[in-house]
Amino acid sequence: MENINVEKIMEGIRSTIPAQEEKWKTVSFSDINVDASADFLGGGSGSFDVAELEQSVKRATENNSVGYFHPLEGHAYTIPAKKIVRKLIRACVEPICRCVTVFENAVSRAVCQLLNFVHLQQAENKALRAEVSALRRQLRDMEQRLEKLEKAER
Repeated sequence: MENINVEKIMEGIRSTIPAQEEKWKTVSFSDINVDASADFLGGGSGSFDVAELEQSVKRATENNSVGYFHPLEGHAYTIPAKKIVRKLIRACVEPICRCVTVFENAVSRAVCQLLNFVHLQQAENKALRAEVSALRRQLRDMEQRLEKLEKAER
């Protein structure tokens, strides 16, 4: 059997610890390269896009229920044990699944209402832009008539 010198190993470990601590003390936030345009909340371009919102709403409304029952998989010996465990925890898990489903349904309805509001605002903005351009044309015409009248008076 080989003789292991534990003290020598521990001395080597202790000598590397201060060097590593000093290395970590010198790391600052500016040393970490993070893309400023990255969206850390999961997808999205960072700016508002109605098409992306519509797609997200569609996905959310299609998949907004959490089911308790999932088919059991495994070997023939483990499935009966899984069935027993499922029956034992069913009273705890089912109410949670129902609450989550109710919450997700409410959130889906709210997001659908927000999407409808966005569409309404876009339609109103389009109508207001048309009205503003018509008023600008009318203002230009009036200014031209005023200039003509002022020239005629001189």
